Amino acid sequence: QYDRETELDQLANFYVPLNCQASKADYAHREDLTATIDAFIAKDNVQKSVCLLLGDAGTGKTVFGAMLQRRLWSKFQPFSLEPVIPIRIELKKFAKDTAKDCVAATLGKDAVRQLRESGLRFIFIFDGYDELSGGGLVNLWEANELSEWPAGTKAIIGCRPEYLAGQGYRSLMAPPNNSKQLVEWYLSTMSHDQVATYLKHPQEGSAVAPATYQVFLDATPGLADLVSTPFLLKIFVSAFPIM
Repeated sequence: QYDRETELDQLANFYVPLNCQASKADYAHREDLTATIDAFIAKDNVQKSVCLLLGDAGTGKTVFGAMLQRRLWSKFQPFSLEPVIPIRIELKKFAKDTAKDCVAATLGKDAVRQLRESGLRFIFIFDGYDELSGGGLVNLWEANELSEWPAGTKAIIGCRPEYLAGQGYRSLMAPPNNSKQLVEWYLSTMSHDQVATYLKHPQEGSAVAPATYQVFLDATPGLADLVSTPFLLKIFVSAFPIM
């Protein structure tokens, strides 16, 4: 736990807020991801209960989910008007069959019973749907009986879009017989301004001046477009001293 918190502290120092779009090809209409998810989570948003967050490998789904959990916990006040408790579950620890009970496996059956009776709202952050051991599709909402949790409980499911390609997945993401409760957002690649913001922060353990990264990108045609995801940008920064 300490190592994870330390890692999040380091990420927070140079984390750049991401954008999202309604479809993978809709580059012209980008929304702020944090504001979009906050609107989805909002108590008065009763039209949507499941958010499918789609993004290619390395676009930042896992880091965003971890940072969201941390942010929501930091804001949690039991007696506030809109208390919400985030519960993040890494699906790579489960297979299709065991994912049907991943909430109870993560929290414990006694805790599930107590939390259901608490009257508080919960946000389940399911990370890595495409990393289920052995593959396959499962309706996490239905199998884990999230409809039995307090009103206003919601779920965010992170997944690579190609994992769902050709599958009739919408009915397996939304509550049973209610696909209108599902909303989908695609993580956008990082803009040049976002890349520049990231590179302005001193990189831990690096003797390279932050401005040097941007100078190199500007002088190398096409490179800025290649490092347009958090993962590839991190690789670029790590490999820079030996370029």
